[in-house]
Amino acid sequence: MSGLSKAVLRERIDPVLERVGLGGRGDQLLSEFSKGMQQRLGIAQALIAEPDLLIFDELSSGLDPIGRYDLREVLKELKAAGRTIFFSSHELTEVESLCDRVIIIHKGRIIKSSTLESLHGDLQGQSL
Repeated sequence: MSGLSKAVLRERIDPVLERVGLGGRGDQLLSEFSKGMQQRLGIAQALIAEPDLLIFDELSSGLDPIGRYDLREVLKELKAAGRTIFFSSHELTEVESLCDRVIIIHKGRIIKSSTLESLHGDLQGQSL
């Protein structure tokens, strides 16, 4: 747990679980969690050490619409606090609502790296 002491972990667990929508479930067995709840727990694990950099792969996978909204709000708070967040996603609404910069990768190669504003300008007038 990132070298955190047991005392610090005890302090942070309940607030982090609350933050990701799992408040009051700290004693529940993982086997009883739905896929979306497991995803939320994974996000809580990433947040508990309060890292400056977070890296996620398909972070909203398994989440229902409310879970996606809640997660987006948490990530916006982290962004506003100056945290750097990298994530892969096929959900363009997620990308548009959270990202300052976008990298498009095709077959393992970067084909575009740009700000959202610049990317929108590049795509205007093109039919996809």
